[in-house]
Amino acid sequence: MKIKKKLTRKQRAILQSNAAKNKTSTIKLDTGDEVVLGTISGTFDTQIETVSKVDIPLEDASDLLQLPQNALVAIRRSGGFVFRSDEVVAYADGKVTHRDSVFGNVAKPAEIGTLTEAQLAQINKALAPDTFAAFGAIMAPVPDSYVVELAAQVGHEVKRGEVAELSAAEPACSIIRLLTMFIPL
Repeated sequence: MKIKKKLTRKQRAILQSNAAKNKTSTIKLDTGDEVVLGTISGTFDTQIETVSKVDIPLEDASDLLQLPQNALVAIRRSGGFVFRSDEVVAYADGKVTHRDSVFGNVAKPAEIGTLTEAQLAQINKALAPDTFAAFGAIMAPVPDSYVVELAAQVGHEVKRGEVAELSAAEPACSIIRLLTMFIPL
């Protein structure tokens, strides 16, 4: 029999106290029934730390999003309900290429369009070395949403980042919005 009940503060305090003493925790319900919740043994940490940024070392550089020669920016959008991955690359001359991967089948990059002069200017402005801010996000990814990797030529450096598409901050948000228009449905 599964019983779902919201615990009172007193009941939570008893559970925490008993857990710290490695004792069995029992809760008496309003119906008079007793439910054994179990025991916790060993040492454990009850503190929750919030982390704003985590640097995870890249274990396999072979999967790193590459920025081809003469490219301004590249994005790889991955995820979704039926996991798929799309790469879009914008070049300095305005050419845009696309490559997709569905169920592990990777297609060759194909030219899919051309940026207008206004779009090219928007990308160049977002990637200007004197105003560029790191690619960042304002919240964690949502299940079944997309995560976007970015690689961009900023001055003489290649800058990289990974953000949840729905929570990307500037300049990543503008770049993602612009380049995902070239992903075929």
